Amino acid sequence: MIETENNIYIMEYKLGTAEQALAQIKEMKYYEKFLISDKNIKLIGIGFDVEQKNIGDYKIEALQR
Repeated sequence: MIETENNIYIMEYKLGTAEQALAQIKEMKYYEKFLISDKNIKLIGIGFDVEQKNIGDYKIEALQR
């Protein structure tokens, strides 16, 4: 989690896809304790590619309240 003046970024890193990482953020409701804030909440899923040993993909979503 990174918090700036206007935003809160919640990140999940996953061996697999960015979509799987985002799904975990939503399933586990990591964002829930930040809902009382007036700041924008961004969910960031980052997938690592095992073969390339690097970031394979990433996806950013704004949390809709």
